[in-house]
Amino acid sequence: MSDGRMIDATTQVCAVWGNPVEHSLSPAIHNAAFVECDLNYVYVGFRVEDVGAAVTGFRALHNFRGLSVTIPHKVSIMPHLDRVDPIARHVGSVNTVVKEDGLLRGTSTDGPAAVAALRDEGVDPAGRPVLILGSGGAARAIGFASRCSSGRRAWPFSALWTKSCTGSRRICVRGPPPRCMRRS
Repeated sequence: MSDGRMIDATTQVCAVWGNPVEHSLSPAIHNAAFVECDLNYVYVGFRVEDVGAAVTGFRALHNFRGLSVTIPHKVSIMPHLDRVDPIARHVGSVNTVVKEDGLLRGTSTDGPAAVAALRDEGVDPAGRPVLILGSGGAARAIGFASRCSSGRRAWPFSALWTKSCTGSRRICVRGPPPRCMRRS
């Protein structure tokens, strides 16, 4: 590594899994943060084609600490996990997996991060309808978080209208947000 750190048997490994994944900036971003925080971690990208086999390998590697999950695996990884947080289960996608005491826990940070980014830029979605361009796992998570923040429907829109309609029903018609997502 160019920063002078040595990777050894105690180095914790984190990764982004996807297909494709070669374009991802996550390794550069995370490795810079690990250096800044003086952590003995490394972050790499893996092109994953067989999620089940990859999860089996992840479980077997002691130093494998966590994953960022991207397309097309945000939905297909869920049945392979030991626990999925209620919000991720509700939206039907996971973008983060953490291994703790040998158990794999999936969560979704897409929605809360998108709402926080809007607020950081001075846009509060409270009381506003939201149009989301896309219909995949991230769009569902953002739609769910937007609905929880605004109390209004979030409308995923995609060229694949049937997929978008499915995502829309999943986000908009299931009733009030769970307690963990309600604003105080």
